[in-house]
Amino acid sequence: MLLSRNDVAMALVTGAATLIDPQRLSPRMRRAYRLSATAFVGVGGYVATGQMEEDELLPPPVRAAIAGGIAGTVYATWRGAEKLDTASVGWLERRGMKRPRVALAVGGTLLTLGMSALEKWGEQREAEKKVTAAPEEQVEVTPDPGDAPA
Repeated sequence: MLLSRNDVAMALVTGAATLIDPQRLSPRMRRAYRLSATAFVGVGGYVATGQMEEDELLPPPVRAAIAGGIAGTVYATWRGAEKLDTASVGWLERRGMKRPRVALAVGGTLLTLGMSALEKWGEQREAEKKVTAAPEEQVEVTPDPGDAPA
């Protein structure tokens, strides 16, 4: 299967979050929206860093530090993202789109699914290459009959 349940869930959450217009939220709800989205991204970063090959697996404190860095970056840039969101919705409305937020949500969901499918496809191709790669030639050493003891 090309997509997992987690991939589909991530795409649906992304689309659902895009349906929310942060400009229509009260200051308290906007803060809660920012914090919940930041936590979601942080948890996603922690999970993603745990899905490596066993010999590349990072220890939990390192994974937590990476996830914290990702979450901190997301929270620090959230106001700018809200401004970009408002500008995007306004741009689509000025061009006659009746429900721009729905279009952005569908687009975000499809883009997330597409990125996940592309990643899984690449992983499958790498696995197939490893399986179909020619095995290393094994050199069998046979004793020279002239070296046999008489």
